[in-house]
Amino acid sequence: MEKLKKRHETAIKTLNTLEIAIKKVSDPKNIENYDSFRDSLVQRFEYSIDTFWKLIKIYLQEKHKIVTAASPTAIIRDAFTAAIVTKSESDILIECVKDRNLTSHTYNEELAEEIVEKIPDYYDLMKKIVNRIEL
Repeated sequence: MEKLKKRHETAIKTLNTLEIAIKKVSDPKNIENYDSFRDSLVQRFEYSIDTFWKLIKIYLQEKHKIVTAASPTAIIRDAFTAAIVTKSESDILIECVKDRNLTSHTYNEELAEEIVEKIPDYYDLMKKIVNRIEL
C-alpha cells in the first residue's frame, strides 16, 4: 500500500509540472521562448505518462490483484478490463503512449507540434483518472 501511495503522489507531482508547462506554452507572453517551453512540455509529457502508467500497474496489482505485463499498452488494456478506465479512455491512453514513444525516439519538429496540440487533452484525462484512483 505504501508503494501505491508514493506512486500516486509522484503521479500528481509530475502532472502538476505538466500543467505548468502547458500554461507556459499557451501563454502568448512566452512567444520568444516558445521552442524552449515546447521542448520542456514534451519532456514533462514523457515522464508524466511514464509515472501515470506505472501508477496504474501498481494499482492493478495491489487493489485488483492483477499481475500485468510490463508494457504500458498492456497495462492500459488491463485497466479497461478491470473497469478502471472506459473503452474510450483506454483508446486515448494507448494513443498517448504511442505519441510518447514518438517524442522520445525520434525528433521531428512537425511531429512535436502535432503532439504538443494533444498534450492538454492527455493531461486532462490522466489527471481525471489519477483523481479517480482510491488509495
